[in-house]
Amino acid sequence: MQKGCTIAGIIGIVLALILVVSCMTCLNSKPEPKPSDIGATSTLSFAGDPDVLIEVSTNSFDSMSKALIAKDWMGLKQLLDAGLVYSVPDGTKVLVIDSEYGKRKIRVLEGESTGRDGWVVMEALK
Repeated sequence: MQKGCTIAGIIGIVLALILVVSCMTCLNSKPEPKPSDIGATSTLSFAGDPDVLIEVSTNSFDSMSKALIAKDWMGLKQLLDAGLVYSVPDGTKVLVIDSEYGKRKIRVLEGESTGRDGWVVMEALK
């Protein structure tokens, strides 16, 4: 009977060690960040357009969204002319630096607008 207890004890210890090693491996592996996660480096692309619009503040984001929904192209041009919205080419690399519902604050990492920040819709991050 003592021999059976010893084998069962050894098997239990081995299984416990396997469980501990498995848990440590799971804890050490990090999931791949999504393009919209804060800290992720992403590229901008939206609806096949050659340029992606970036809003300089959450207020201009709301104004631009309303202009686009209303198809108010003159209102959109006014936002661009006032510097409240700017554009970068499709495929521009950005860093996600903040998050609000449905939108992300980004910093442009390349091109003429390098270093500028602003807000884009989440779906523009690839």
